[in-house]
Amino acid sequence: MDKSLAKGLVNRIMRKLHHQFSEPDFVVHGSHRKQCKAVLARCKERSSATLISQRFKDTKNWEVIWGEWVLFSSKASLNAPRMPIESYDKIAFDLTFTNPKTSMGAGVFFVELSKHSLVRLIMRCGHEVKTPSDLWKFLQRITRQLLFAALELSRYNSGANNEGYTLDEYKAIANGLSPQTQQYIIIDGFYIPLSYTIKPNKFGGVSRVVTVKTFMPEEYESSKRALKNEKPLTPGRDFFDYTDVFPFLKNNIGS
Repeated sequence: MDKSLAKGLVNRIMRKLHHQFSEPDFVVHGSHRKQCKAVLARCKERSSATLISQRFKDTKNWEVIWGEWVLFSSKASLNAPRMPIESYDKIAFDLTFTNPKTSMGAGVFFVELSKHSLVRLIMRCGHEVKTPSDLWKFLQRITRQLLFAALELSRYNSGANNEGYTLDEYKAIANGLSPQTQQYIIIDGFYIPLSYTIKPNKFGGVSRVVTVKTFMPEEYESSKRALKNEKPLTPGRDFFDYTDVFPFLKNNIGS
């Protein structure tokens, strides 16, 4: 697909996500189990939603980890109100926790893709990506791998202690000065460079944001140079291997 058609396809995706702003917020009243069941149904029904993992399903501690792709902006804060579609230049997977032991829901960990990186993905993808549905299917297939790579990168950039970042760590990460904030992953024959940063959020803390910088086939010379000089991230296969990244998950002990 040429660049013009790829841009048109990305714009259609952005319009769909912007239209979803007009829908009622996803709120489920009732028991925690009812909420978990509603989340599973939503992940089946919506192409923009993905189930990541779940545990303790047959107990009162049932926990569902999931998320949705949402519009994102490099110019606005994480707390910005909804804006005109022209203000958005990215999409981001908003990791969400449906957990009985914590009020923490969404908005604390994002994996973002710029419109530019989406265009590059469509143009370079070896699969048939001709419609928004095709693109959503492809994103669904790689979302968990992207997320696990992002979690691995986040682990590389954890604070020196369990109480959060020191001021020096915060400045180094927020300003992209730490060499550990730049890593890459190989998925589906693509060399995918990632970068890590942190931003203030509405909870009074910081959200972690991992950016997919581009999608580049492994056979490209620039990809070969990177592969020769650096080792890729080797993420785990189970979300709950990363409970150290989200300490509040340790409060939910199954029975």
